[in-house]
Amino acid sequence: MRKMVSPVYANDSLIYRNITSPGDSAALQHDLDALQKWESDWLMSFNETKCQVLQVTNKRKPTPASYSIHGHTLETVNSAKYLGVHLDSRLSFNTHVDTITKKANSTKAFLSRNISHCSQKVKEAAYTTFIRPTVEYAASAWDTHTQRKAKESRF
Repeated sequence: MRKMVSPVYANDSLIYRNITSPGDSAALQHDLDALQKWESDWLMSFNETKCQVLQVTNKRKPTPASYSIHGHTLETVNSAKYLGVHLDSRLSFNTHVDTITKKANSTKAFLSRNISHCSQKVKEAAYTTFIRPTVEYAASAWDTHTQRKAKESRF
């Protein structure tokens, strides 16, 4: 039997399991129940309204299941943000690239309006400080998967 995996970073927790059968879904619910025991033991609590289920699969009809914490059925979503990266059910990273492109273009427009009279050196520093980190954050995870989007996204 495989064990659950739950890496914890700051306030973000993630639990995942390979689901290939209804038994795997039951095992994941068991893992969630064990997590509820853990939070009780450590006097912590998860906000069940902020918890979501994201099924990552290429199957046309994934194994249907619903999961709950504290008697609250968790919402199933097509994409979710985790540690600043938008993940979707196909791991295409298109949602992530669209979001960061919009954010980077918005920041670029703001800077263009407000530092147009500044020297090239100041403009380069502003780009390096405000735009480039937005675009490059977690790029090693999503960059190789988004060559199609690269041609669409020009900063």
